[in-house]
Amino acid sequence: FDWAFEPAASGSIAAPLQAITNGLSSAGVTKEDWKAAFGDEISIMAVWSANAKLPGAVLTVAVRDSARAKKVAGAIASSSGWQKSSRNNAEYYSAPVSGVLTAVSPTVAISDKLVVVGLDTASVDRMVTQAPAGNGLGANENFRATSKLVPEPQQMFSYIDLPSLYSRLDATLRPILQMSAAFVPGLSERLDPNKLPQPEVIAKHLSPVVASQSYVDDGYRSESVGTITIGQTAIAAGAAYAGAMIFQQNQRHKTPAILALPSASPSPSTPPSPTP
Repeated sequence: FDWAFEPAASGSIAAPLQAITNGLSSAGVTKEDWKAAFGDEISIMAVWSANAKLPGAVLTVAVRDSARAKKVAGAIASSSGWQKSSRNNAEYYSAPVSGVLTAVSPTVAISDKLVVVGLDTASVDRMVTQAPAGNGLGANENFRATSKLVPEPQQMFSYIDLPSLYSRLDATLRPILQMSAAFVPGLSERLDPNKLPQPEVIAKHLSPVVASQSYVDDGYRSESVGTITIGQTAIAAGAAYAGAMIFQQNQRHKTPAILALPSASPSPSTPPSPTP
């Protein structure tokens, strides 16, 4: 995070970065304060509830020095126009939300133990308050069994419940495809959403994906186990995104067919009869 203490380069994000740098400098925050305030590891967790339209993802960082961490966060928030509030024994900072993305409300919370960053307040609240021990991912039998299939991680650990992820994606995308087929005749010629298999049929052939990375014998060793590997998951996600973009571009540039109607032949005008 040395960039936060150096002059920002030119570009579209230069002004916001420079504002953060100026805010840290004005508050007297140094690199030593930053390093002493936060831990070295970053965790990203995403939960997609069955009744939620989008997954709730949060990023967490351990807090080493609560006073310094709150000082750093306060300086950054004040330079970016974020609003401060307090609850759950933590300080919250909420980003100003425009009318374009009302469903997204970036929020940062700082407690004595964690910094939690999320795209919605509810996800951040759940992480700050934390359910009683034993109700988290560690209580999931699939997680405990699958995590033992890879070596103990040192640098990175990743777990994806692929069957649940596919079920959530199906519940989100299937209605969109059905509606698109009704309004875009060309789509039904290539894809019939009504003939797609039910999500349970696909999900039963999928298993969770787990990966770990460690430093062994002067090199990094990465191992992944599952129906598809973490790398293949990233490739599939990239392909799906590219396909969606191509489809959107095709629909945007497609011009509707214009029927040429025969023009009516003008009737010859009748010359006026001479007046006797």
